[in-house]
Amino acid sequence: MDRELYKMKVINLDPLVWSIPYSRTVESDILDCKFFDIKHIEILERLNQMKWKLIELKDLATVFIGQTPERYEYVDEGIPIIKVMNVTNLGLRWDDVSFIPEGVVKKWGAKGKQYIQTLDILIPTAAHSPEAIGEKVDIVSFIPNNFEKVLCVAELAVVRIKSEEVDPFYLLAYLRSKYGRIQIKSIIRGQTAHIYPFDLERLKVSLPPSEVQKRIGDMIRQAEELRLKASEIRKRLELNYISPYKLKVPDKCFYFTMPFEEIDDRLDVDYYFYSLLVPEVLSKGPYSIYTLGELASISEKTINPKKYPNKMFKYLEISDVDVLEGDIISYSKFVGADAPDRARKLVNKGDVIVSSVRTYRRAIAMVGEDLDKAVCSTGFIVLKPKSDIINSETLWLMLRSDVCILQLSRLLAGGLYPAIVGDEILKVKVPVPSSDLQNEIREKVRKMLYYRQRSRELHSSATKEVELLFESQFVTSNVSEGKKVKRLINKRS
Repeated sequence: MDRELYKMKVINLDPLVWSIPYSRTVESDILDCKFFDIKHIEILERLNQMKWKLIELKDLATVFIGQTPERYEYVDEGIPIIKVMNVTNLGLRWDDVSFIPEGVVKKWGAKGKQYIQTLDILIPTAAHSPEAIGEKVDIVSFIPNNFEKVLCVAELAVVRIKSEEVDPFYLLAYLRSKYGRIQIKSIIRGQTAHIYPFDLERLKVSLPPSEVQKRIGDMIRQAEELRLKASEIRKRLELNYISPYKLKVPDKCFYFTMPFEEIDDRLDVDYYFYSLLVPEVLSKGPYSIYTLGELASISEKTINPKKYPNKMFKYLEISDVDVLEGDIISYSKFVGADAPDRARKLVNKGDVIVSSVRTYRRAIAMVGEDLDKAVCSTGFIVLKPKSDIINSETLWLMLRSDVCILQLSRLLAGGLYPAIVGDEILKVKVPVPSSDLQNEIREKVRKMLYYRQRSRELHSSATKEVELLFESQFVTSNVSEGKKVKRLINKRS
């Protein structure tokens, strides 16, 4: 029955109606067509046909979830707690973790004191849409030295290795691969779309030889080392070159007055407060001050991809920018006929792109060689630096400084979807270091971006390596099976 079922799956990839053996429903304890999805059954069939040991996750690791505090319980300092947003699928993000006070943890009791450990694997158990569950998995490759103990929210499942049979980094690559991802998606339960530890424990894990596991795991170990190096370079850039322009807007009530004749068509408080704060900060810094219009021009190059229906385009949207690192971490591809309406602006190597919406999130990035002549969303402002005054790397860094972000935020207009309109951005005042400092910045930014790109490539390569390895085993298995059948036919003849 199972073999016939598998053959049916290969022939008909997306049937509306199909059948499954009754025994499988009893074994699984799940009556959900998603669990018995064609892709899931095919994955299990392939895993069963491989020569390597197949084991349930519960025999390799302990699985549990964290605990989520109330919204009002978060504080600026305390015990760090990892949220779903800190899991990126490219390495755990530590720079923007949240904090809760010790008193909240004590209130939770023993159940809430499941602290995160190095080599724990984190899997989001809930997301804004069911499709997002299973798409991101990360490992705690290190815990920052300034964090004595770390917690995680209930929307994260913690997989803690307890067996020496599996390399933790190999297991991460396996869970990210289609062999893990499809299994995770198949156990989503309920209308609110959650996955639970008792279901995760039953995931099937294929264990190739230890040397193969290590080879795959070493890719992610190297990726994490490069990611850490890149992060350290970014922090030093911010400390050494833009820290004089760091500022904090008061988070408590404050009062100030403006002369009536200086009030224009804007009536929002931030607009006028920034105009008082920014000049003071700029005057205390060590660099010369230019308007952005003196440093760069706004590119007017546009294209309508739909006029080239068969041409392949690379496309950047705002969500492709890592707002913390200021790097482009992904892009999509499409033929012109499938282009979204917002895909209109052309970009070139060295351009600096700035999100015109919610600019305070720092979605500012530099276009690399691999995205030369790509298309970006109309939600970006594309800046072309004037190289005789400032290089692209320095403009990127300075625009991400607090003093520039405040000015950009001041220009936002609109209620539900605040955005910078027209060429208002060219009025922003930008600190410009000397040529020698700009050369230093250029070298360090390029090194940082290289490390980050190489890290992403290694993370991706480890996942692909698992899939290619398994596919080769599946092909070998099919060939062997075919030879056995042929020998049997010849014998009967």
